[in-house]
Amino acid sequence: MVVWSITWPIFWYTTLYNLREKNVPTPEKLRGIVSFAQKHHADILVAWYLLIIALILQNFWYYWSTLI
Repeated sequence: MVVWSITWPIFWYTTLYNLREKNVPTPEKLRGIVSFAQKHHADILVAWYLLIIALILQNFWYYWSTLI
């Protein structure tokens, strides 16, 4: 599971690098989104992890509440 949790940041930062170096052509309409992602890369990553943790808690809440 540790490897799974590291896969997303590797993908995220590789994608940001490729967009910054123009290895992936970016349409004019999406350049604002790419610029936002470059500036707030860590915030987006933290939000992603918090979303995943919240979904796991919500999905297994009944199970964990029966353990108490």
